[in-house]
Amino acid sequence: MNSRKSKVSWLVIFIGIAILGMLSLSAFHVIGSTIDAKGFLHEPFALLPIGYALLVIGGIGALGSFFTNARLKNRIRTKNHNVKDQ
Repeated sequence: MNSRKSKVSWLVIFIGIAILGMLSLSAFHVIGSTIDAKGFLHEPFALLPIGYALLVIGGIGALGSFFTNARLKNRIRTKNHNVKDQ
């Protein structure tokens, strides 16, 4: 299997996870909070930690995948350059 192709797909997966995090935080703000007649607060609180966790996981994963892909490209380029010099 092509190493570059698998790294690109990991990058896409992590970007998708970050987008899900943004959607979760947006849904929290769109749904909003209400207070009922008895004074109880009703809000979709679970969307906050889920959204932030997805953003952090997606961001760290995307950065790691991007830098790993860049390092592999540099290693391949250096290897090809050394072969041409011989």
